[in-house]
Amino acid sequence: APVAAEALPMPPAAPGAALAPRRTLGLKVLPVDGPLASASDLPAAEGLFVVDVLGDGAAASAGMRRNDVVLAFGPLPLHSVDALQAALSGVVHGSTVPVTIWRGGRAQQMALAF
Repeated sequence: APVAAEALPMPPAAPGAALAPRRTLGLKVLPVDGPLASASDLPAAEGLFVVDVLGDGAAASAGMRRNDVVLAFGPLPLHSVDALQAALSGVVHGSTVPVTIWRGGRAQQMALAF
C-alpha cells in the first residue's frame, strides 16, 4: 500500500531561524518494482513512485506530480520508503533539499523547500 511520507517527526529548526510552520513533504509513494519501472520508462527498478501529491507540501510547491519517480533526496539514492524517512529526519527546518526525479523519460532536478 502507498505510504504517506508526512507522518514524520519535525526536523529541528536551524539556529536563528524564525519558527514558521514546518512544511511537510506531502507525498504518497511506493517503491519501484519491475512493472512500475517498465511503465515509467525507467532503465532500472529504483526510486519511489509518486502515487499522490498532497496539499501544499514541499513536493507540490516544487512542482512534483503524480507518476513522477523520486530517485534521490539530496545525495542519497532512494530504494525504499525507509530510506526516504531516514533522509527526511535529517532535514533542518527552513532548508532546501535538491532532489532528482524521473519524468518524461529523463532525470530532472528540483528543490524542495522545508
